[in-house]
Amino acid sequence: MADNYYTHLFFDLDHTLWDFDKNSEITLCELFGAYRLSDEKINLTDFLAQYAVINKQYWHNYESGKITKEALRIGRFTALFALYGIDDEAFITEFGERYLDISPRQPYLYKNTYEALEYLKQKGYSMHIISNGLQEAQATKLEASKIAHFFDTMTLPEEAGATKPSKQIYDFALEKAGAKAEKSIYLGDDPFADIEGSIKAGWHQVFYNRKGLKHDLKPKHEIADWSEIYGIL
Repeated sequence: MADNYYTHLFFDLDHTLWDFDKNSEITLCELFGAYRLSDEKINLTDFLAQYAVINKQYWHNYESGKITKEALRIGRFTALFALYGIDDEAFITEFGERYLDISPRQPYLYKNTYEALEYLKQKGYSMHIISNGLQEAQATKLEASKIAHFFDTMTLPEEAGATKPSKQIYDFALEKAGAKAEKSIYLGDDPFADIEGSIKAGWHQVFYNRKGLKHDLKPKHEIADWSEIYGIL
């Protein structure tokens, strides 16, 4: 048991531990070449930038309950290719499925992530994941980045019946982990899903604000780099 107020630490995965942007970009570059999209007069830099914007909006709509997981999976690519006049449904579906196969296998974490997890595990915390990510991808990401062994449970929307920021998924994760809200803290990067969600669920939180976003939230703690966690937990 850690010599601390908390006994259970719950983490977001994408954009918090697993470097979604870098891993996604590597995958998109690979697919861009494999499908010879430059032959379609598509600029790679523009392609990557447009995907980042569209993907963020689709994820927000999914987390807000406006669209389903199925609409997210392929819809973001349908919207992306529409910008370039491509509406071949079979091609877009294949591209999206290949993305979902390749991207989770990328190993990159944010700076100091692994060392921080190692430190926290050595302190005796029980550690867990709560992610809105797709069920078919999240376990692969943990294995590819070699951090799966740090975590005792992982809670995803399919089993919880809700996405963050719903209190339902936080309550489900507590029950699954055998934890209590007052002895748990949530660590995540998203102001809406992670910080607002955990505040409303009655938890403490660490806001991993690596981009220095301006906000009116009042998280228990805020860090810009995982090396800062040593002074908190």
